[in-house]
Amino acid sequence: MEDVTLEQIETQILGAKQCASLTLPSRQVRPLLNLAMRKAIKDSGTIARLQRAARGVEVRLTGDEIRMILDFALQTKLAEKPPRPSLRVEPPNKGV
Repeated sequence: MEDVTLEQIETQILGAKQCASLTLPSRQVRPLLNLAMRKAIKDSGTIARLQRAARGVEVRLTGDEIRMILDFALQTKLAEKPPRPSLRVEPPNKGV
């Protein structure tokens, strides 16, 4: 899960909607925390604390923590997506 996809984050968000708490392997949490840290401003202390906790084998997160991480990770991934090329419509050439 080192390279987290947008689809994976969206799926995890759906699963975390009603979550009270969970324990995840650190290897799954670290990439999400790295993405979240790029977006976190006021919650960067919380993310930094969770990154320190992720150095262990497992991390226990509250539902609010995982939702915050996933939200920040999603925002970062959306910002990383390259913009789609704009469509340009040209009128048909009339005979010269």
